[in-house]
Amino acid sequence: MACISFGIVKINNQYFAILTGDIVKSSKLKSKDREKLSKILLRTSKYLKDIFAYNIPSNIDIFRGDSWQLFVTKPEISLRIALMLRAFLKIHMKNPKIDTRIAIGIGTIDFVQKNKISSGDGEAFRISGLHLEEMPKEYNITIAFSENIKNNLTKSLDIISKLIDYHIKNWTIQQARAVSGALRNHTQKQIAKDIFQSSITQQAVADHLNKAGWTYIQLALDFYEESVRNLL
Repeated sequence: MACISFGIVKINNQYFAILTGDIVKSSKLKSKDREKLSKILLRTSKYLKDIFAYNIPSNIDIFRGDSWQLFVTKPEISLRIALMLRAFLKIHMKNPKIDTRIAIGIGTIDFVQKNKISSGDGEAFRISGLHLEEMPKEYNITIAFSENIKNNLTKSLDIISKLIDYHIKNWTIQQARAVSGALRNHTQKQIAKDIFQSSITQQAVADHLNKAGWTYIQLALDFYEESVRNLL
């Protein structure tokens, strides 16, 4: 277990995940939407911290206006966090077309400053940043691993993430809301009550999840999480 403090975290011989992202077509957003976007990203990271506790030791670091980084201490949940972040962005921006590209880098970390994630360094940082820059425009997510653990399975996990990405791009706001609850392992009844404040029925939640491709996403996500746990 890494020792997380309020200063510098120095870690050796452990694998972590760095999520690096930028907003899709952010230059076309109005100034008020860009300002709102930063607030939504911060609110989302605080919400994720509440859910995942010490696995997200610090808030998202936003830089250059539309770029961000997030430090995750438990790599196997990195994809779930990425999906939740994209879902929340669509929900709270109230615009299903607003999205973020995300590169998940899994590797070692030399150091990371709690209140300035982007000033950190190490393998996971370099992998994440490089793969975001090289990501083809048709994709909004990619996953890359340390050379020490890269194999045919890790290549498959990246392909799986892109198949999930295909579904995410087509989510409506209501579908994103339903999936945001499912990603927390809520039942359809809980999602109807807590996420939709009982404004829709359990059957309506089931319909939203079905149209969002949740059955397939859940299978892929479970496989990803089990595979990464076994790899590390």
